Amino acid sequence: MEKNEKRHVKRKSKVKGPSYKIINEDIEDVKVPQKKRQKKEKKGKETSFEITDEDKPGCSHQLEIGYHVKKITEPSIVILDLETTGLICGGIIPHITQIAAMEYSSKKRFSKYICPELSISPIAEMLTGISWNGEALLHRGNPVECVGIKTALNDFMTWLQKFHDVTIVAHNGRRFDFKVLSTAVHNCRLSDIFNSSLTGFCDSLDIFRYKYPQLKKHNQAYLADHFGAGSYNAHNAVDDVETLNIILRNACVTISDFMEHSDDVECWENENM
Repeated sequence: MEKNEKRHVKRKSKVKGPSYKIINEDIEDVKVPQKKRQKKEKKGKETSFEITDEDKPGCSHQLEIGYHVKKITEPSIVILDLETTGLICGGIIPHITQIAAMEYSSKKRFSKYICPELSISPIAEMLTGISWNGEALLHRGNPVECVGIKTALNDFMTWLQKFHDVTIVAHNGRRFDFKVLSTAVHNCRLSDIFNSSLTGFCDSLDIFRYKYPQLKKHNQAYLADHFGAGSYNAHNAVDDVETLNIILRNACVTISDFMEHSDDVECWENENM
């Protein structure tokens, strides 16, 4: 094997990628100079470091030198959706009325209704079925348990801490969900704690525009029909999250796709605050 074939080239990525443990099970079979052989033997036979997508198990240069690769960690993808008091209008950010999330691999879920401090617009009330009379939050006319925004965000952060290297994914998140969520976190003075729980943000709309440019539309309702996710209760955060999860799987979206189209927390915070 040529020397330059052994050299590890790290591909630039905005989000931390999977980690692997590389165990050299057959170092004696590698033809290397005596000095290098002694150096390897002194270091021992087990080394841990990060490798890129191109270096995943199965690459020919790894098999030639007898490496066995064990994956240690990979990023946690959390799908998010919000329902709010209205749209972003004139720089005014609406308040959250419902937050739902699902971790992509484990399918663990989070859901909360939130008492808003702004009135809910008639259009938002019609679309979401959520109404607020100042004392009770109703969904389709039925009272639902709700909490204040700070309590909801603290509960959400506690839930996020169950996972590692979290990237939050939302459809059209760049233009809406991430702005609304970041504003709420900032107003509750929870930015430092919240950002420490995250690695980045990913708008799944970017992924579908890149992977499937031939599609006529890329909104979630169209994608649900195209990728066989079926009909669903749009504008309900729980149903939106579960449907996006099905769409992503049926569309063969990979962890690498999420990473490629993600922005790290620092970039997003600087852009929106």
